[in-house]
Amino acid sequence: MKLGNLGWVIAAALFAVAATVGFQGDAKIGVVDASKVFNDSDYTKSQMDGLRALLQSRQDMLDFVEVNKTFTAEDATSYHDLCTKENPSAADKATLDGIKKKVQAANDRLKALQQKQTLTTQEKLDLDQLSTETQTMGDTLAKWKQDAQAELETKRQDVNTTGTSKVKDAVKQVASSQGYALVFSDQAAIYGANDLTDAALKVMNKK
Repeated sequence: MKLGNLGWVIAAALFAVAATVGFQGDAKIGVVDASKVFNDSDYTKSQMDGLRALLQSRQDMLDFVEVNKTFTAEDATSYHDLCTKENPSAADKATLDGIKKKVQAANDRLKALQQKQTLTTQEKLDLDQLSTETQTMGDTLAKWKQDAQAELETKRQDVNTTGTSKVKDAVKQVASSQGYALVFSDQAAIYGANDLTDAALKVMNKK
């Protein structure tokens, strides 16, 4: 069960930035590659590293359950809480490993019972219980995947919103310091001799 990957193009979109200088007929106008400033900035690179780590963490959580669904309700809750916990302690990791070993053993037990021709009364009870846990966990897994996708999307949007704001602030600072009255995205301008992309990127990386 795979989560959607992080393939996203930043929409540091078409925008015009007005600097705090007087606008006159001969005012200086510049252009900027807003997407490049965003994508090449230290901010975005660090945030993308965090998003990739989050994606991998959630994918590992889901992959284990996809193969091993014999969770009790209590173990499922603990497993999810520990997998999604930020900065888990050594004790947390040990507890998580214990839950995974327990679930794997239960999964092996289920497979063995399913292959037996004749079952004792207790084995039938065990098989019914493990089969019920597996079915319930399948529904839980589907919900966990939806929750993980929503979590990743929210964080992507946060990075996009914050990053775009940082780009605009950096462009405004460059425009004001160099006397530009207006700066357009290069996507909106057919031609622009006054490219402020590199200068804006330097400013953004200093913030």
